[in-house]
Amino acid sequence: MMRIAVVDDNKKDLMETVALLKEFFIHNWGLASSELQIDEFLSGDKFIDSHKAGIYQLVVLDIYMSGKNGIDSAKIIRKFHDDCHIIFVTNSQEHMLMGYEVFADGYIMKPVVQNKEKLFFALIHCFGQKKDDNILRIRTTKNMVEISIDKLIYVDVGDNRRCIFHTTQSEIESTVAYSDCLNMLGSETRFLECYHRLIVNMDYIEEMNAEDFVMTNGKIIPISRRKKSQVAHKYMEYLVIK
Repeated sequence: MMRIAVVDDNKKDLMETVALLKEFFIHNWGLASSELQIDEFLSGDKFIDSHKAGIYQLVVLDIYMSGKNGIDSAKIIRKFHDDCHIIFVTNSQEHMLMGYEVFADGYIMKPVVQNKEKLFFALIHCFGQKKDDNILRIRTTKNMVEISIDKLIYVDVGDNRRCIFHTTQSEIESTVAYSDCLNMLGSETRFLECYHRLIVNMDYIEEMNAEDFVMTNGKIIPISRRKKSQVAHKYMEYLVIK
């Protein structure tokens, strides 16, 4: 489930932003409508009152609002040690530098509908983009990389808490957060989260042991003790329908 908050005291602007987010994640990125939840807030105060760290993958904030403005709201988000993505929408570039002090991923001028490409670029920077049903478009620190899902063996997380995509050809260190990777691969029945922050492509499992999977490339992938019965059941179920 991709959960997003949009915070804007202008109802028209808010609805335009929501529509563009739906266009990106449903039509461009490939999420089902049931996999996308967008919560709407007409003030920073209402958003902060209901906010809990970790429930949103993305927060889109208008900067100029009465009460808590977008910058104030973003600082509170970071105070909660929430590492969700933040994109600002605004009528002015006046606070752009302050926006980056809270590690914002984008700064989009209103009207957002006239800056759709910039918004989509910021979203691709945050989450990558599904180009079609069999291709993942992943951002690295240098550029965008296309990965064939058929050639993806497993995904784990590096020291910087960003995903490493292990394919039949190479290892690709991305800027994609693990929660975003789960959303990207969530509709693919062949992928299984068998351990903390570790997803395997069951098509590449050579053998299942009591505590691990042996992959076709020889890599040993651990199985969580807590999830052992659930993982075994899902793998057996997949073998039946494969």
